[in-house]
Amino acid sequence: MDKKRQKGGFFRATRELIKEEITLRKNDGVTLFFDALVFFIAFIYSRCHVAFGVYPLHIAFVSVLPNGVWISLIGAVIGSLSLGKTGIVGALGAVTAVFLRTLISSPHRSEDEPFLFREPLLLRISSAIITSFLGGLYVVVDIGFSLSSVFYLGGAVFLSAAFAFVFFGVFDGGITLRECLLGNERILGKKRLSAEKYSFVMAVGSFLFYVFFVSRALFGYEILGISPAYMIATALTLFVAKRFGSLAALTVGFVATFSLNPMYAVGFGILGLIAGAFSSLGRVYTAILGGAGLVLWCVYVGGVLGLLSVLPEYGLTTLLVSPFLRRISEGKKEETSLVEEKAPKDMVNTATLAYINSTPSLSDKLFDTLTGISQAVGQFECRMGEICESECRDGLINEVSAFCHGCEFFSDCLKESPAPCAEVMDEIATIIYKNKGFLLEDAEVLPEYCKNVQGLSHRLSSFYRGLFGMRGAFGGARPETQYELLSHIIREAGYHEEKRKMTDRELSEKIAAIARESGLCYAEARVLGDKDAHLILAGEDKDGSIITSKSLQDKISDAIGLPLSTAEYYRRDAVALFEASVRPSFSFLCHTVSEGGGNEQSGDLAAVFEGDSCLYSLISDGMGSGEVAASLSKFVADFLTATLACGATKGSIFHLLNYLIRSSQEESFATVDLFEFDTVTGESCFYKCGAADSYIKRGDSVFRIRSESAPVGLMKNIDAEKIRVKVNEGDYVIMISDGISEQAEDSTPLLEAINKCASDDLCEYSRGILESAKKRTDTHDDM
Repeated sequence: MDKKRQKGGFFRATRELIKEEITLRKNDGVTLFFDALVFFIAFIYSRCHVAFGVYPLHIAFVSVLPNGVWISLIGAVIGSLSLGKTGIVGALGAVTAVFLRTLISSPHRSEDEPFLFREPLLLRISSAIITSFLGGLYVVVDIGFSLSSVFYLGGAVFLSAAFAFVFFGVFDGGITLRECLLGNERILGKKRLSAEKYSFVMAVGSFLFYVFFVSRALFGYEILGISPAYMIATALTLFVAKRFGSLAALTVGFVATFSLNPMYAVGFGILGLIAGAFSSLGRVYTAILGGAGLVLWCVYVGGVLGLLSVLPEYGLTTLLVSPFLRRISEGKKEETSLVEEKAPKDMVNTATLAYINSTPSLSDKLFDTLTGISQAVGQFECRMGEICESECRDGLINEVSAFCHGCEFFSDCLKESPAPCAEVMDEIATIIYKNKGFLLEDAEVLPEYCKNVQGLSHRLSSFYRGLFGMRGAFGGARPETQYELLSHIIREAGYHEEKRKMTDRELSEKIAAIARESGLCYAEARVLGDKDAHLILAGEDKDGSIITSKSLQDKISDAIGLPLSTAEYYRRDAVALFEASVRPSFSFLCHTVSEGGGNEQSGDLAAVFEGDSCLYSLISDGMGSGEVAASLSKFVADFLTATLACGATKGSIFHLLNYLIRSSQEESFATVDLFEFDTVTGESCFYKCGAADSYIKRGDSVFRIRSESAPVGLMKNIDAEKIRVKVNEGDYVIMISDGISEQAEDSTPLLEAINKCASDDLCEYSRGILESAKKRTDTHDDM
């Protein structure tokens, strides 16, 4: 109820609500029809005696009905009062049941479910039980305690609860009456999820039970000699035959009339069987053939009386429901169209799931990333010389001994050797120390009698990580800070992976529309990802000429704004599927030249690698020359190679790199000059941490990219500077270490050298810049 209603108070709100409901029914004849149907059923049920003098059907009906409760209450009260004094208790019972439901369901309302009568099944049954108990208790007090009054009380409570449970399966079993009568969804023969099977079976069983008691409630009534019970049974049988087929119609026809006359019930079963079998021939043939089967059986069983008992009702009912049966036929045609339209969608969904499952999972990417980080850290620590091979062997002896004594095959190994693995301990230590770990393929050095090779290999690998992790160069790092920085990378990698698998709905609808305009019937499209989009398109194309046409692919490429890779095609009956990804729009050539500044090992390192559709070019200067500087620049390159492809932001990656270098036992720092080039979109940028200037040569012009940031590892907070640049086709990107340009005043000669040495041969071009720098400087820095 909105705020406008609340301001006017209860009575004004009720008045407004009634006006809205009346307006709705004026504009919607179907809703008015359902109201009349609910009123009629409640009226009939209130007059239906079941056993022990009890009238439980209308109590159960108003206790479980989810919609139209007030209409059903009016019908139940009027029907009960029509019985005279006997029905007063039934009328009061119906009012009590609705009153209790109002009290019970009010606390269950929320903003998402602001309506009454949505309470759970047990609460609805409770309303029926309480109502029936109060009514039965009144009868016991009124007529006195006796066997009949006790049976009345018990029957009222039990039967009301039982019928409430059965009716709940009809009204809240997951299949609505409107869906059955007017919807295009095929109820029977539909593949349902396992979670829906219970509701489906419950609804069908409850519906048959429901039909049985509708006919039973109408038994004995006649209007001008016409039986409403047989009319309703005929209408239901014809409807089910047309909608769901022979077997369902046979069952409904038999059940609906069994309580009226078991012998005639067989005839209605025959009616349903024949009507369902010949429903495809049209309404006229269905009515004539089905009616003939019904009449012949009833004449055979009851003679002229049998003919007069069913023929008038059948003829009148057929005339009344004929327009409705025509609408069902139209609905079934729509269903066939929906099935054809649904096939491409199912095919696209299947292909989408297959694509998502075929791409590396987030866990695999994170495993590769964290493994790469671990190896980079381990190799750097080893190069820093914190642990020698003899220390590795001493710790290894204790580790292997502990593992073997705890192994379930230890007793078997003792039969082969009193000290298992002792004879190969030196060889294992050498492998671990040199290879920075112990892999399963290294297990060939283990004794042949070892029956737990995989477990021992895993233990040896863990021993390496634990030994170097505790004693290595990063021994000063705080674990909680490392975990926090790693958690940032993992979270960002997860978000990046989600984006890769998300559907671009707007672009998908646009491509589907393009395909339909090109003649692909029922086209369905799905575009996954962002810049590295993956396209899946399906539609009805009997000869495949439309979906494979170059014109359609060109239109799709224009819509995406990127070229497509070679497409893959699949076919299922008349439905064809097209699947392709965007391909890189740009290619590149790289070349590196370097020269050490002295006799020591060079501390400068250049690396080129790819990841996540991007090219990365890196120069790192370990600040100085020698083994320590070389180890540090190598660690920077290994770390960035391992992490840049996972999809985390550069900020988180540089923060973790900075923290690890600052946490090493030796004070050290390194420059980072990282160039990122997206081969799909052509976007590019530099990330600089204390790095030398970079240059872009375009024709006769040279553009310089400068940064005043600090190297990684020097300061607590990272100072990585991101500089976006525009790179055109045919441009040269020149990255240098500070050995090439030591002094600021060298910039002009360097610019001249870059312009002068320009050549299509990258090796010649880069070597010319290096030789020009060597002539200008007397320093012995690495270049």
